[in-house]
Parts: sequence; structure tokens; C-alpha cells
Amino acid sequence: YVISCPHLHYIPKYNKWLYSIWLSKIDGMKKTIRGDDHLAFIKKLRQAREDADLTQVQAAKKLGATQAYISKVEKGQLRVDVTQLKRFAKIYSKDVSYFLK
Repeated sequence: YVISCPHLHYIPKYNKWLYSIWLSKIDGMKKTIRGDDHLAFIKKLRQAREDADLTQVQAAKKLGATQAYISKVEKGQLRVDVTQLKRFAKIYSKDVSYFLK
């Protein structure tokens, strides 16, 4: 019994290891890493940038990053660690707690 998959071509169902990888790829397509808390966080991050009257390019320059980085963070494609959050808070003139409410 063979299963077709665009990522892994043909996977024999009896090969449990390959089958589990295939299933995780399928599950990954259905699920998102962006939960409600993360969506609320990135919305506040974008709002803080707009409140500071900064474009993505201007914010990136202040952070020493690229505009693409800011864009990916605001789309939820990249996560922000605590150190980065402190830097965002500083350039947006917000307290860190603003982003965590």
C-alpha cells in the first residue's frame, strides 16, 4: 500500500518512520503556530510601531535589522524573544507589559 505525497513522493505505509513524517507534514499544513495570544501580540506590536509614527523601514533601521525582518515579525512568521521585545519596546516608547496584556 503506497501513499502519494508532493513532499516525499511515495511512502510505503508499512514504513512507520516515513509515514509519521508524512503525517506530521500534513498536520503542519492544517495547524498554525499562531495562537490567539500570538496574534494579539503581533497586532499590538504593529499598533505600537504605527503609534510611534514609524514605517517598517524606519523601525528596522533603529533596530539594526531589515524591513523584511519587521514584516515577518508583524505577519507572525518570526517569533520575538525577550531581548528583541525589550528593543522593540524601547524604540516604540512602550513598556514591555503593553505587549503582554
